[in-house]
Amino acid sequence: MAGGRGIRLGTITEFVSKPFVPVVDRPVFLYGVAQLRASPRLREIVVLTNADNDAAFRRAGFSTVVQDDDVVHDMFSGWRYLKAKLDSDGPAVLVPCDNVSDIAVDRVVDAMLTQQADAAFSVTRVSDRRKLENMGVYDPASGAVHYRPAQFVSDWGVIAPYAVRAGFEPEPATSDAEVFNAARVAVIYHEGYWFDIGDPESLVSCTCSLAAILAANR
Repeated sequence: MAGGRGIRLGTITEFVSKPFVPVVDRPVFLYGVAQLRASPRLREIVVLTNADNDAAFRRAGFSTVVQDDDVVHDMFSGWRYLKAKLDSDGPAVLVPCDNVSDIAVDRVVDAMLTQQADAAFSVTRVSDRRKLENMGVYDPASGAVHYRPAQFVSDWGVIAPYAVRAGFEPEPATSDAEVFNAARVAVIYHEGYWFDIGDPESLVSCTCSLAAILAANR
């Protein structure tokens, strides 16, 4: 999922488009691609992009679909758009271009399959309440996901990759919030690292923290 404009990154995107913002040693979108490529289950990788970046992704060897900005406004509307354009209703793993984590795709897929869920995802503790206000928040007490909650329900943020089963099409569901609420979900508590680069502060934190993690593992 690489169709966003990176507005929250401010003037950075005047010089480089969000998927190609460098983090340590590579453009950020390649971290998500690496997660997908590590799974032997996945048959094809398709990049949902915007018209500005389509040529760059194609030059890099990726299959692409150019989104309609009037239709695609979040992760799951992008997934629906892809399904329509590819004429496919198979299972999928959705990965945003601006996340960096050590989540294993196959672990998420296994959770979806073994629990016979509509969708599966990880949750991790997020200390920044401003960030929680702009993401899905999982409430362990009720098992519900609150998307961009007006009130603080927990510090468990919902994070990608998302696995979705074949044929899953909740009705009605026009937003990420409604998809989360309509789905039978499998939840994994993630204990590794997860970063997003949605704003300049997050980009700096991700770069510094990831560089330290990679150096420690060498």
